[in-house]
Amino acid sequence: MVVAGLQFSPCLHTMPPALTPIAPVTSDAVEFEQNNVHTVYDAIADHFSSTRYKPWPVIANFMSSLAAGSVGIDSGCGNGKYLPLGTPNVLTVGLDRSANLLKIAQRAGDAARDVALGDALDDCWRAGCFVRRLAVC
Repeated sequence: MVVAGLQFSPCLHTMPPALTPIAPVTSDAVEFEQNNVHTVYDAIADHFSSTRYKPWPVIANFMSSLAAGSVGIDSGCGNGKYLPLGTPNVLTVGLDRSANLLKIAQRAGDAARDVALGDALDDCWRAGCFVRRLAVC
């Protein structure tokens, strides 16, 4: 088959059969998210953490440029791989919805870390208490 001047092999570029939804979407989006996202992250926390161990270089560079004494938050910190980064006396609080990932984050970099169980969408922090907010997706 030729499309827009490009040759395609029909056996390699056929359309997949109709997809079946993994889980039925209910009218309650919060319940759906809890059952299909948050519960899953809690269940796979150990394996997920083992695949997320190397910080992105651009984030590591940013964290090393912070002034001593600065306080920030990592919203959706997962296993806390970014919590130990930064110059001495930089504090980054970890926030995540997964209690099991936070258990791992509490010991990120083999030191005690400040973490909180919560949703990044709930802006529960006092205005101005953090000089930076990190959210790596």
